[in-house]
Amino acid sequence: MNASFVRTALVAAALLLLPAVTSGCSSSVWIVPDGVMTTPADRGKVVLDGIYPNTTADDGSCCWVQRRSRFLVKKAEAATDLAIEIYLPDFAVFRAHRQAMDVTLDGTYRFHKCCYSPGTHTALFPLPRKLQESTQPIEVAMTFSESFVPAKLKVSPDQRPLAAVLVAVELREL
Repeated sequence: MNASFVRTALVAAALLLLPAVTSGCSSSVWIVPDGVMTTPADRGKVVLDGIYPNTTADDGSCCWVQRRSRFLVKKAEAATDLAIEIYLPDFAVFRAHRQAMDVTLDGTYRFHKCCYSPGTHTALFPLPRKLQESTQPIEVAMTFSESFVPAKLKVSPDQRPLAAVLVAVELREL
């Protein structure tokens, strides 16, 4: 059984138990997607620039994002592409409307990807030469075309506006 299948199965199972956000983060567990940079001051935030960190260690749905999110990716070595892995649950909103994703790198380089249906997807974004050569963190801004509120779909009591599960972000040398 491959790791991608197992990860997708865990995410799908966890989606049935979407956690409701509380007013504070009382747990010592605080998880963001692989590849997303954080600072000590970020720890414990309920929403981190559009990303909902997990506060439960066994919750496989890390990490839901709002329609708009922003984060930094650490860049310590050569890379030619940025890979963003997302998961879209099999909900009516994603069956009826394919999800599109606009990504801006360092506020300058814009990309558009679409038409994602329910499931796990990895989008590749070629890094412009300037970002390939840099060792500085890369700012990523994402905007999704669709979002939903689980409580309105009656799939959980969760009142948060959600667009996708941001599974991982990775710089690659292709």
